[in-house]
Amino acid sequence: MLFRSEPHIIDVIVPMLCAYLPTWWNHGPDNADPKGGSHITMVASENLNVLLKIVLKLIMKNVSIAEAEWMSRIAMISTPIIINTSEELLKDPFLPLMEKIRTAVNKMYEKEESCRGYLKTAADDASQIEGEIQEEWNLIARDIYAFYPLIIKYVDLQRTHWIRNNVEEAEHIYNAAGEIFNIMKQSSYFKREELNFIS
Repeated sequence: MLFRSEPHIIDVIVPMLCAYLPTWWNHGPDNADPKGGSHITMVASENLNVLLKIVLKLIMKNVSIAEAEWMSRIAMISTPIIINTSEELLKDPFLPLMEKIRTAVNKMYEKEESCRGYLKTAADDASQIEGEIQEEWNLIARDIYAFYPLIIKYVDLQRTHWIRNNVEEAEHIYNAAGEIFNIMKQSSYFKREELNFIS
């Protein structure tokens, strides 16, 4: 979607901001010495949080869209900006994105299961249907690998706060991730496409 009309945003601007903002954040007001140290930039945690939110919304808009090849590298590019993240990001956009991916995984697994019996009996159409299923699982693998490195790092930073405060949305994140992992384990097509995606 966005990539066709404005490829420079994904190919140039987002990688540049993700590379430079963490460096400038280290010299910003969040890291100034409280005993009178100064800072040389105004880049603060809020700037990193806004950029992370934009990245997650980009991922959300492109879940299950085949033309978004950039999704395969977005996690590597944007992981450095997850430094001092806000807990408000859990409700929006982390939780809605996790739910969107969980829904896609559930629908695909139901489709795979409903086609299983048909694939055994229909030899002619089986290869075409299997090909479609594999393509759809490939997109889901790409979407998961675009999102999971970000959520894993975010969870590492927020886990203690969530445990102390019994955050309900965090429980939803864990349950959705567990459900996705269970389906990933059960689906032979997903396992195959995940190996293809990684290699």
